[in-house]
Amino acid sequence: MGINSNLSKSFDLLRFPLAVMVVYLHIAPVFLIKDANPAYFWIHRSVFAICQCAVPSFFLISGYLLCANIPKLTFGIYLSKLAKRTKTLFIPYILWNLIALGYQMATHQIDETPSLSFIFLRPINFPLWFLRELIAAVIIFPLFYWFAKYSGKYGLLAAITFFLFNRTFVTLYFILSWQAIFFFYLGIYGGIHKIDIDSWKKPLRLTILAIALASFITVVYFPEFYHLQIWHLYLLTGTLSMIIIVNMVIEHWSVTLPTLLTTSTFFIFVAHKIGPTYVAKKIIDCLPMADKLNEIVTFILSPFLAIAISIGVYWLLNKYIPKTFKILTGGK
Repeated sequence: MGINSNLSKSFDLLRFPLAVMVVYLHIAPVFLIKDANPAYFWIHRSVFAICQCAVPSFFLISGYLLCANIPKLTFGIYLSKLAKRTKTLFIPYILWNLIALGYQMATHQIDETPSLSFIFLRPINFPLWFLRELIAAVIIFPLFYWFAKYSGKYGLLAAITFFLFNRTFVTLYFILSWQAIFFFYLGIYGGIHKIDIDSWKKPLRLTILAIALASFITVVYFPEFYHLQIWHLYLLTGTLSMIIIVNMVIEHWSVTLPTLLTTSTFFIFVAHKIGPTYVAKKIIDCLPMADKLNEIVTFILSPFLAIAISIGVYWLLNKYIPKTFKILTGGK
């Protein structure tokens, strides 16, 4: 039994918006001074909070898709999953870090070759920390699988409770964060137990959406009430809310995105910090605007310009060097 068709469409439709959100996370500094430009401060703070749900969503979707079509986990299935993810994750991870190394040396961002741990564990192409953690999670995914399968709802409740009330950002051996562990497990649980959002009752959906909105308002506009538990609650309900909203859209309207947008998502993710975001911001900076307005316009428009540049490069490479490009993107 495979993945529900509406849920599959929801995941496909989410891919490009999630990539846009990741670019927004990397387009402007995190730390801002409220009094310097209040409008920019609140716009950035609001958008940045929304976009923080992108990476948890990717972990959840990755876990779900990994296990949705496994009737029973065997050693042979485990090896086949590893072999596939070697092509789609590990090889692109190595290649795009090497490309980032070449780019940074060519643009004199670094003057000498850094250590292998800096290149591949840090990593030097820093958005790829997500792939680093996903690769580690896939390697040990039988542990997630068995816990999700045999602990059932009690294990799910324990995991949610631990995530919500965990007061630390502990990272396990610099490889797996608690955020990665939790959302990857949540996805695997959903995949194993065939969790179907279509079957969720309307009151449950509305409750999740309401909690997500309330916690979003709290973390953004009432920092005096903010603490780590509220942030974790927001990440959980905000991530689920995005899937719920897209699933509801799929239920009521026939919404699709151009194939070029959905197929270029992985390339946008791995390549946007290797030139496109820098070029986009430089182009926006050339526009005649007051400094305070320039900050806002740069933050709002430069991600879309960076994405347009990335998609253009994706189209050219896919057209003229398709075999090489397939290796670079893992066939995605």
